[in-house]
Amino acid sequence: MVPGPVEPGRSDVAAPAAPSAQMRAAVNRIIDRRAVRTVFQPLVHLATGEVVGYEALARGPERSPVESPLALLAAARAVGRLHELDWACAAEACRSAVAASLHPSMTVFLNFDPETLLTAVPDDLRPLTRRARDQLRIVVDIEERAVVENPSRMLEALAAVRETGWGTAVDHAEADPTALALLPIVHPDVVKLDLRVLGDDLGAVAAIGDEARAYAEQSGATLLAQGVERDADVAVAQMAGASFGQGFYYGRPAPLPVERAVPRSVFPLLAAPLLAVEETPFDLVASRSRPGTIAKHLLAPLSRHVEAQATRNGPPALLLVSFQFGHAPDRTTRRRLERLGRDAAFTAALGTGLDLEGGPTVRTAAIDPADAMRNDWSTIVLGAHYTAALVARDLGDAGADGGDGARRYAYALVHDRELVAAAAQLLLSRFTRRS
Repeated sequence: MVPGPVEPGRSDVAAPAAPSAQMRAAVNRIIDRRAVRTVFQPLVHLATGEVVGYEALARGPERSPVESPLALLAAARAVGRLHELDWACAAEACRSAVAASLHPSMTVFLNFDPETLLTAVPDDLRPLTRRARDQLRIVVDIEERAVVENPSRMLEALAAVRETGWGTAVDHAEADPTALALLPIVHPDVVKLDLRVLGDDLGAVAAIGDEARAYAEQSGATLLAQGVERDADVAVAQMAGASFGQGFYYGRPAPLPVERAVPRSVFPLLAAPLLAVEETPFDLVASRSRPGTIAKHLLAPLSRHVEAQATRNGPPALLLVSFQFGHAPDRTTRRRLERLGRDAAFTAALGTGLDLEGGPTVRTAAIDPADAMRNDWSTIVLGAHYTAALVARDLGDAGADGGDGARRYAYALVHDRELVAAAAQLLLSRFTRRS
């Protein structure tokens, strides 16, 4: 196994920090002329060694200042044309795959910046992408850092991918515990783990593989091990729960072969849940359970108990909470959420008067007074070994005895993983990137 850090997404060559004027001019010409190249690295079924697909990797023209894909991407970002370059690279990869007459069961992985997926395909590239949609089995590959930085935007981008009929993959999921914890919400078809990041630490391989395997078993997703460089790495990849592998042991990036192989194994694509974005977690859970009625002074300790499970029961979990519009949480509640946010894998809080100091894995957003959630109180925990959604809706009265503690709520507490994950998606869809 090769130790050391893994270079980002599309290359094993480092890019300069600040693209030169020559590089900027070169990338503009390349994008204008659609002059990118594509090489492909095989993806292999570990048990049989057969090639079941390829990852498409972008390259600039040979001997140009942006031949390295990282240099190409850095220059495109510097001139504000990253999304156009992304589409040009995808179209060229699709053209090459169609020209090679790949069997429809072969899978082609395409790397994308998530924001590209929410931009229009350039007019001249639409015929190629449409042809790819009809003739190729495509999986869109997203870096783990994009999942962590803006999960709500990721949900929007991946929904657009699934509408096209393409699959989704999260790359370098092992690099950040938050990315692993977000898998049940992002719901990728394939999770990619890079063995090179973990080096020879088999304990780390076992721990990360266990969490990824838990998601795969619960969802039906598959695990792909990257960085398979030696014969011994195959056994380590299987120890991590991977069914598929990629690395120099199986082949270096190169043009597609001319033979028309028919794989016996394929990357299965999941049926993603279809959710109405205007629906609330309470609406969803109430439609599949029988809500009861509870007073606020009893609901509060129940909510605190569910919150606390985010840092218990194995690996840190996701913690998502929402408060009613106009009901700002008190200082004690805010401090408790900040404390949990430091230890949970990812925390998101929606409400009024929220400004939590919990670090980079904490998100807050103000609730829209027109949102259907304005009268709801939700506490959701989603982890590898514990899941729960406590959802409640204010009934608009103070109960028979009066006072805020006697205020009554319709409520439900459920632990069904699929239902909890869907409720978490609905809550998280209300968030945008923190400024």
